[in-house]
Amino acid sequence: NNRGVIVFLHGGLENPAFAEGIPNELDFVLEKNQALVPFSLEAGFDLLIPIYSGKINWLDEPQAFHDLLFDLLMTKGLQYEEIYIAGFSDGGTASFQIFHQNSESYEGLIVISGYPQLRNYAETVDRSLIQEQKILFFGAKNDKTIPYEFLLAEYCEQRKSNPNTYLYVADGGHSLGDYEEKDIKELFDILTRSSNSQPSDTHGYIKNDRLIRFYEFRKSTLKKYGFGEEYFLENQEQQKAYKWL
Repeated sequence: NNRGVIVFLHGGLENPAFAEGIPNELDFVLEKNQALVPFSLEAGFDLLIPIYSGKINWLDEPQAFHDLLFDLLMTKGLQYEEIYIAGFSDGGTASFQIFHQNSESYEGLIVISGYPQLRNYAETVDRSLIQEQKILFFGAKNDKTIPYEFLLAEYCEQRKSNPNTYLYVADGGHSLGDYEEKDIKELFDILTRSSNSQPSDTHGYIKNDRLIRFYEFRKSTLKKYGFGEEYFLENQEQQKAYKWL
């Protein structure tokens, strides 16, 4: 009876636990973060969680997965007003690719601790095609696998054509279980209650056209990965204006 659905792709594609068969516990797939389930349902979204079994790799075959997903929805007679593609880590990276290859099929995109720059994919997308759909990038301060600056960079590029793009940085590391209930609540609050309409190049969390929090592009990330010098320099200038945040 829900008007929408969130297709959530779990992290990791070579977890040996999957080789022994599909796990029965949802807690395993969601890395002990089942808060996604009640918040999704309360917001009016079904939650569809595919499990990678070795037959299809949504990171290497994003288009094949998209086609399979929509064949499944059609076969089951499931018709939704809104379909969001989402994912964590490898699932988040895959959701980014799936969305940009089929943006007309989705109401929006949710990338949690993903890596849009994998294999230079972010350089190939035409962001000007995305002007109204909601795009959410969620990262974590202590993520040693994919620092949030990679999401900040993609956020800056996407926001040039679509003000309805969001960046939110939580505490914790590279685990879906590190995202607290308040972070998941905020995610669904953005989906259901927020609308940005004003252009802005500010490196921060902007909600309903109001800057909530400014995020630093850390010099340590620039030095370690050799990535994002232009965003780092922009960030340095912006810090002078937003240090009060």
